[in-house]
Amino acid sequence: MSETTIVLPPANISGSVTVEKALYNRRSRRNIISSKIGIEEVSQILWAAYGITEPKDEYNRTTVRLKTTPSAGTIYPLKIYLVAGLVDGLKAGIYSYRPVDHSIILLKEGDYRKELSKYSMNHTALEDAPFSLIYTTEFEHVKNRHHLKSKSKYAFIEVGHSSQNVHLQAESLHLATFAIAAFEEKKIKQLIELNKEQFPLYIMPVGKYNKSED
Repeated sequence: MSETTIVLPPANISGSVTVEKALYNRRSRRNIISSKIGIEEVSQILWAAYGITEPKDEYNRTTVRLKTTPSAGTIYPLKIYLVAGLVDGLKAGIYSYRPVDHSIILLKEGDYRKELSKYSMNHTALEDAPFSLIYTTEFEHVKNRHHLKSKSKYAFIEVGHSSQNVHLQAESLHLATFAIAAFEEKKIKQLIELNKEQFPLYIMPVGKYNKSED
């Protein structure tokens, strides 16, 4: 399949919900319903997770672009994949997120939400959610940059920063999300066709929810 790049709609940086309100209302909401969502919401969630906020860092290094998430040494070791199934204006498929130009690249066309659910302890939210984020990292890259001898803690810390951003952004959009760390690592790697150095860390389904059950 030839590479298909989709530039996402610009992110909104002036929402109507305050940070304080989003923090107060933040919950891990698992009662996600199977309902179509717009590509604008996908764009906003991805930007909150790992979007570019400044073209260069405090040391004026043009190759380092600051993001919504803090990163030890500004190495940004995470890579985010999107599993989409019910997104208006977007084909069902697996995409990789490119923060540098706020775009997504289609890797595999098709609805893989059932497989994602199956390989994640049959979380029904993953099958119902219109889209999910999969966080990955390359531990060797982090180890080499920080001169470490063992698996780095920095990627785990950073995925926590980023996932909280997603939680707060979802609250401001009146959407549900929660984080999943229990999954079959090998199966998830095969599903999104990761190379041998990449490892999945977290999965976050996102979508509308049944407020009567909240």
